Amino acid sequence: MDPSTRTSKIVQKSLMMMICGTIVVLIFSDPMVDVLGRVGEITKIEAFFISFILAPLASNAPEILASISYAAKKTKKSISISISNLQGVACMNITFALAIFYYLFILDHGLKWEFTAESTSLLIVQLIMSAVSMKESFSTAWGLFIICL
Repeated sequence: MDPSTRTSKIVQKSLMMMICGTIVVLIFSDPMVDVLGRVGEITKIEAFFISFILAPLASNAPEILASISYAAKKTKKSISISISNLQGVACMNITFALAIFYYLFILDHGLKWEFTAESTSLLIVQLIMSAVSMKESFSTAWGLFIICL
């Protein structure tokens, strides 16, 4: 296959996969929100905290499982790949959550700002993680530090 045809096929396939992924998200997002709301009711934990803890775990389960399988090899390279993967997922989640959070307050001027500590801590963790991400390999101590963040 010539390069232009191959590029065209790759773009078509990627667009089709993004459309299918969007449809899957549209189908399952509302039931997922209902489940998370119910978990909050049962555990008596506010929905805000449930959404910032359980939702990322549920939506990133494949990356977490892949990182566990990499780390199970117990080599320096595989553990570094595992931590790098988790760092990327965390960075993406925090960026996405902060963007949605700030966007809601920009759109709705009637909302009362009560989340300075939460949003500031997310931003600080992201800044620390961006500095930590410059390392090429990680020790167990660095892994524990990242978990604590």
